[in-house]
Amino acid sequence: MSRNKIIVLALMVLLVIVPFISPELFYVDFLLLMFMYTVIAAGWNIIGGYTGYYSFGHTAFFGLGAYTTAILVAKYGVSPFITFPLGGLVAALFAFVIGYPTLRLKGAYFAIATLSLSFALQILALNLTPITGGGEGLTLPLPPWDIHTTIMIIYYMMLITLAATVATTYLLEKSRIGLALKCIRDDEIAAESVGINTTMMKFIAFLLSAFFPGVVGGIFAYYATYIDPPTVFDPRISMFAIVFTMFGGAGTVTGPIIGSAILFTVDLLARYTITIPGFDLMVFSAIAITIILFMPHGLVGTLREKFKIKLP
Repeated sequence: MSRNKIIVLALMVLLVIVPFISPELFYVDFLLLMFMYTVIAAGWNIIGGYTGYYSFGHTAFFGLGAYTTAILVAKYGVSPFITFPLGGLVAALFAFVIGYPTLRLKGAYFAIATLSLSFALQILALNLTPITGGGEGLTLPLPPWDIHTTIMIIYYMMLITLAATVATTYLLEKSRIGLALKCIRDDEIAAESVGINTTMMKFIAFLLSAFFPGVVGGIFAYYATYIDPPTVFDPRISMFAIVFTMFGGAGTVTGPIIGSAILFTVDLLARYTITIPGFDLMVFSAIAITIILFMPHGLVGTLREKFKIKLP
């Protein structure tokens, strides 16, 4: 086995046994939320990093997944283990419906359109009171297990989804579809001229990028046991996904993972050690400016170019 494969295997084994060796649930809880944001960032990376279409509305997919689970579990008693993938499918279906009009747009127009859609869904959720609970939100029944078992189950569901997302991104990177997406990112007109079906490729990327955030949105709803529109359609979720990915390295497999691991930890420290309101957003703004000025290719790109460290 290569050194990279050994490192990945060792890391996976460590993450699997963390709930059994961690002395406090805080660390398990911290990791499962980090996994969640990593999945959202990796999902965004498929359409933003590989295809070059910067979506500012991935909050919409997360929120749709959350409400799918909340409605089915709270109102119809469906098993959450069924609703988690259904949340991803609902998010992907929504991406399919909006894909044709929005993917015809480019640059800032696409970004604004996706941002508007997330706000539209939030307003819709606030007004569909009989279905979504409106401004009062939805309360899910408590899991039938004790707190330790519940956290461990949620932890492993997030970890499995993260592994599936990373594996999908890796396979995409090595496939002809991934190569086509990179061609679209570099020059869409040239990609069309050499016979690439850019419309289909963009649709595939958009559906994949929506599915995984929808799944973790459903898992989060069951984890939180209560959701409301401002929480699951919070625009900061999209902002975190973009900054995490750009910091780690857009268009790479490991970029969203590295960026999420570092910046989620920084965000937690900023929120709980500094009592200045909005200080965490100030930190993220400073990081975004730094990336644009000094690391346009992120940490992975910098390690590749300056230190010749090969990271996928």
